[in-house]
Amino acid sequence: MAYCREMTVAAATFNTRRQRFSGVTEEPDEVLPPLPPIVHTNSTSSLYEAVKPIYHLVANLKNKVTYALEECKNPKDDLTCDESAAIYLYTLQWPEGQHSFFTMFNRALRNENRTQLIPYYNYLNLFMLAMNKLPAVEDRVWRGENIDLKVKYKQGKKNRDKQTFSSVGRDLRSEV
Repeated sequence: MAYCREMTVAAATFNTRRQRFSGVTEEPDEVLPPLPPIVHTNSTSSLYEAVKPIYHLVANLKNKVTYALEECKNPKDDLTCDESAAIYLYTLQWPEGQHSFFTMFNRALRNENRTQLIPYYNYLNLFMLAMNKLPAVEDRVWRGENIDLKVKYKQGKKNRDKQTFSSVGRDLRSEV
């Protein structure tokens, strides 16, 4: 009985984790309309303040923010604790049956109705501040998709800005 439960938990964890690395087929092929200007955002806001407008959109968000901040007390790359936690929050998985922050944020980013992203503006601003502090890396990356992405992303060709984010791993094993 315990073995079955462990296998069920392991399978659920695998499926939940794989969601973060799949979904390239959900990315729009066309360039979306530009985002409306991000106005009235506070670039120095805490992560708590940045996600306050979306508490009602993402299950258990406040607890996940607390957890992310705890895990990011000593950030690297000149990031603040809040900036590091903003990236960490994006990578966290939610329990099966709940939509993760990653899922909800990407849905808003991929939506043609750009006003859907407005509640995420403070978070997006904090997230982009953090991402822009990280060093650029040129490397082969892996994505957990069962399709040939070489057709979609040609090597040596600059791919157009899709105004979305994707999770990838440097190690083939990191995507499962």
